[in-house]
Amino acid sequence: MIEGKELTGLPTQDRGKQRVVGIIAFIVFLVLAPAICLIADGNSRTVLLEERLSDSGIKGVAVIVDGEEKLVLKSRAEAENLITWLKTVYPAEPDAVVGFKETVELTEVIISGREAVDFDTAKSLIQPLVTVTFSFRVAVREEVPFLVEVRKDSQLPRGEQKVVRKGAPGEKIVTYQVTGENGLETGRVAVAEEMVQEVVPAVVTRGSQVMLASRGSVVRLYQPVPGGVISPYGWRDGRMHEGVDLAAGVGSPVVAAAGGTVTNTGWEDGYGKIVEISHGGGLVTRYAHLSSIKVSVGQAVSERELIGLAGATGNASGPHLHFEVIVNGRQRNPAGYIF
Repeated sequence: MIEGKELTGLPTQDRGKQRVVGIIAFIVFLVLAPAICLIADGNSRTVLLEERLSDSGIKGVAVIVDGEEKLVLKSRAEAENLITWLKTVYPAEPDAVVGFKETVELTEVIISGREAVDFDTAKSLIQPLVTVTFSFRVAVREEVPFLVEVRKDSQLPRGEQKVVRKGAPGEKIVTYQVTGENGLETGRVAVAEEMVQEVVPAVVTRGSQVMLASRGSVVRLYQPVPGGVISPYGWRDGRMHEGVDLAAGVGSPVVAAAGGTVTNTGWEDGYGKIVEISHGGGLVTRYAHLSSIKVSVGQAVSERELIGLAGATGNASGPHLHFEVIVNGRQRNPAGYIF
């Protein structure tokens, strides 16, 4: 009724039906509208109705590690940001190539029965599941030690040496391929070297002259054991004692009196286990009554190098070292040589 006048028209029931039909038509339009074929620049694209109707049509992006889905994010942008963040978790060189030990992939999925996580949650979930690798090259300056060239000098007494030329180290630049995992270096391999400063070898002359004089000579023999003389060189009980007996317990170290070459080892009647060393110039030293021999024939030894252990083998009343000095085949008194 308007201004006191009653309007005539459709019955009230019919008008209600019309409203219902209109509402249904509107809903159908909203649902079907995305399936309408759209024409743009001559190309048509059809959005399938079923894609719009399946599980509300909500898409997400799954993070796949070695073929196994680990988590789902709401968008590709979030997933890509997650991967970028993961590569920056651990410190690395600016030019390092950063990647993953595992195969990491991003795949679009329809969220159905899945729970999409937020970005912060995704970070805490993904970090323990992926190994971040890095690789880079680095150039390092390194010192190259110099070698020492040794020359023999027959005019210089044995045991003395003289520096002819001082050595100087060189320098090189070494390029390394460095690899690592989760911020820690796991490997370093040299891939290139460049010498920037050459090495200057040192030159040293060492005396080879053997002095056969007794005390007062430039070179003397080192006492092979620290113990004192318990039986000297000379006649004893009607027979010649051709060396000196030095106090030494069983197993005490016996060292070479001078540098030389081992010429004899083994067992000798009366002497027991022995070692003989030739020092050149007709000089030989003999070490007897050993419990153990630590060198072999032909072996080069230096002064004070271990050659055996003291003992009481052979004709010995107790443990000691019997030491002889032989010059041109004849025994000499060791007391004139050892110091």
